[in-house]
Amino acid sequence: MAERIGLGYQTVRRWVAEDGPVHGANARTREELGALVYDAVAETLRSITARARVTGDSNWISQQSASQLAELAETEWDRVIRMVAGFRPADPDAVRELPEPESHRNGAVDSSD
Repeated sequence: MAERIGLGYQTVRRWVAEDGPVHGANARTREELGALVYDAVAETLRSITARARVTGDSNWISQQSASQLAELAETEWDRVIRMVAGFRPADPDAVRELPEPESHRNGAVDSSD
């Protein structure tokens, strides 16, 4: 980086020797960041669960238009699919291929489990 902006190696080396590495007040350890990410994900999942309860209530549903319900369903399923797609098995050898759906099943497959 220093070379790209025209600083000599010796200059940078002297600065590091004089001032040491710079750690801002907001520097975080890997563990702290991991905990923050975990907490944010957990809170988001709790929020999604709470919304699912409200939007699953028959009284609430009856007050919505068909287009609003379709938009909600599209958004929620997109969110669920993205979230689940992000999961990876701990053991890469555990990945198994799903069977191809039969044409008369409209995309459905039976679980082998």
